[in-house]
Amino acid sequence: TGLKYTSETDIAWAAGIFEGEGCLTYTKSSDSWSFQIEMCDKDIIDKLVTIFPLNVTVSKRKDRPEHYVQPYNARVSARDVVFECVCTIYPYLGLRRRAKCDEFIAWYEAKQ
Repeated sequence: TGLKYTSETDIAWAAGIFEGEGCLTYTKSSDSWSFQIEMCDKDIIDKLVTIFPLNVTVSKRKDRPEHYVQPYNARVSARDVVFECVCTIYPYLGLRRRAKCDEFIAWYEAKQ
């Protein structure tokens, strides 16, 4: 898939955003993983999309009061792209996020 060249500073920044606002989620029913970040700051989401090939949607939750700021969800579930995203930010992550990435990498390698 090949992520485009990105500076180490931008990768570290993106890892920090993922650490605080992101998740790596396994869906058992489809045996797939997704890499996603949800937040209300569109400028941050826009910058993330220049670093990773994420699909952006507007989160629509019926339980959210109308006066709340609308959150954006940036996500990818193509396994090779998730793998590249994970490998790119892995060195910058804390223990809990690395443990989740390790789960994904074990799953990924088992599927090879």
